[in-house]
Amino acid sequence: MRFTETDIEILLNNPGEVSDRPYLLFTSYALNAIRNLVITDDDDEDQEMWGETVDKDMLDKFLSELVEDFMSSSAVTIQSHMYTIRRASSIERDRLSHVFNFKTRNGCYVIEKEGVVNINEGDDRSYNDAKAEMLANKEYLRKVIMVAEDDEHDGWSKLTDMEVAMYCWALYWNKNKINDIEGFQKKYRSWHSLTDGELRKGWSEQFKERGIPGGMYTFSAEKVRKWNELHDQESVIDRIDKKAADDYWFEKASITTFK
Repeated sequence: MRFTETDIEILLNNPGEVSDRPYLLFTSYALNAIRNLVITDDDDEDQEMWGETVDKDMLDKFLSELVEDFMSSSAVTIQSHMYTIRRASSIERDRLSHVFNFKTRNGCYVIEKEGVVNINEGDDRSYNDAKAEMLANKEYLRKVIMVAEDDEHDGWSKLTDMEVAMYCWALYWNKNKINDIEGFQKKYRSWHSLTDGELRKGWSEQFKERGIPGGMYTFSAEKVRKWNELHDQESVIDRIDKKAADDYWFEKASITTFK
């Protein structure tokens, strides 16, 4: 089964969600390594690796080294966080080597999402649960974004305090691509009213436990709803049409405020 957009998002930005599945963990490890290879500190901060090209021989060698490192290690570090490699003795080296099937052009690989191969076998309930949660979080966030940017109807004033913070975090992460709560608070503290401790109450459980955020969809739709109810703040988000929010994201937000 091919990976979906949500699968790729999890593998790139939420490796903790797949850390109990060695083949998915390797895929996350390899994807992040390639992103670091393609996107350097000197690049534009909004650059993504998709569509970029890498010399075929160089990437083949790079992948071979990644496989060797993974096979000879008990843990790997992804985004400054260490993950234990589960069931290491049962991992098949050859399967790791087939994690990518990128198209070639003029002696280079073209880095595309379609070229990421699902080398995992078997059902992974925890991964599927994480995927379902991320889809719910993404849907909630897109609705928040549409409401927040609806100046004509004073949408900003309709957001709860947690939803304002959720929107600000999405802006911050989308621009900087770093999970830095201190930097976020420094830049957006005047936009929202929540302390660090309050912010974490809106995070998905795995990020709350680790104490650091985990990408654009750090905030949990379920946790934000519970926070709103506990603080007697009425939310309009569940009244928003999902298709309208998706259309707004693709046709407006993704090419303006979230470019």
